Amino acid sequence: MILSTYPCYQRTKKVLPEDGVLVVGDSKMSALKTRATIVSRNDFYLTPLAFRKDEPDLLEELLAPWIDREEEMELIYFPEDLPGDDQTADPELAIARGFEVTRTYLVEVAGEIVKWEERLLVVRSFKYAQITKKSLHKRLAKAEKAFKDLTPPRGRGKRQIKEEIKLLEAIHRVEKKYRVKGFFDYEYEKEVTERKVRSYGDRPARTEQKVRFQLTVTRNQQAIEEAELKAGWRVYATNAPSEQLPLAQAVLAYRDQYIEENIFRRLQGKILSITPVYVQHDDHAKGLFHLLTLADRVLALGDHTAKIALAQENAELAGIYHGNPKRSTATPTTERMLEAFDNINLKLVPVAGKTHFQITPLTEVQTRILELWDMPVALYTSLAA
Repeated sequence: MILSTYPCYQRTKKVLPEDGVLVVGDSKMSALKTRATIVSRNDFYLTPLAFRKDEPDLLEELLAPWIDREEEMELIYFPEDLPGDDQTADPELAIARGFEVTRTYLVEVAGEIVKWEERLLVVRSFKYAQITKKSLHKRLAKAEKAFKDLTPPRGRGKRQIKEEIKLLEAIHRVEKKYRVKGFFDYEYEKEVTERKVRSYGDRPARTEQKVRFQLTVTRNQQAIEEAELKAGWRVYATNAPSEQLPLAQAVLAYRDQYIEENIFRRLQGKILSITPVYVQHDDHAKGLFHLLTLADRVLALGDHTAKIALAQENAELAGIYHGNPKRSTATPTTERMLEAFDNINLKLVPVAGKTHFQITPLTEVQTRILELWDMPVALYTSLAA
């Protein structure tokens, strides 16, 4: 069962009243009350913890005993990459590594104390770690440039910061924008130049001062290295016994949940956007949402059908990216494949009392897409019959 919130769980239990259901959800489901309620109903949960918000020191505490021991952690593979009984798995094919610890909880639910053993699955995805490190260094580079632009050299059109408090506020804004607090060390100097101005008319002679700050920024390599060590880690929580839900199986179960849940993100996209909704009656809004979710399922089915067909052929689909016809993918989206059918026309030409039909011939890419969807080309060509 794949859920994200407690109300969804309550509604689903009316359909699946039996005990022992595994409830998989994102971090919104990790609220302690929700986990305790699932335990009280004799079910199992699997969810990533929002530890950065609720337990900010949790990951550091869990990783402390494993410093310089990462090679001892369990490697996690896709099922198709696992070897036979007499062979050893290739570490190069592993997608993640991790370990687990347990802790005990006592929580009151509906006036009763619920006690259970919770397994914390600490997992580092290799791909997620790589993406996180790359993102970190991009933010560092952008922040470095932004810091440099705060105190430009003197010149025409170069606006200077003249007050220390304004400079500190600007530094804080850059840190917040690029999420780089603690990754830089700062030094700044106040430069004051004076210029004597002679008296003119009724204006007395005076001395003008021009103030600017010179900011010097250096990277805090120790903080950056610590952030790289923590990159890619997630902490999952479950009350399912390890015999029923081993570490590797739990990770794969959550990955499946995440992929399935993604289809509903389309409701926030360009094609199926649910906002803004220009309807005034509740029943109209409800009908519109039902229609949009039905269309969402059709698009998801198109994704899945093409993906499976390409996987069976161990192939990729090219020609669906505008401006880059050689680019290919093994997981094309239905929206992008439908865009390949843009600018096709059906013409009705009346001649001597009869109507003749002309239809734009299918391209190689369009024919290929119909094959992936297991649709006969005659579905299209019959329009001209």
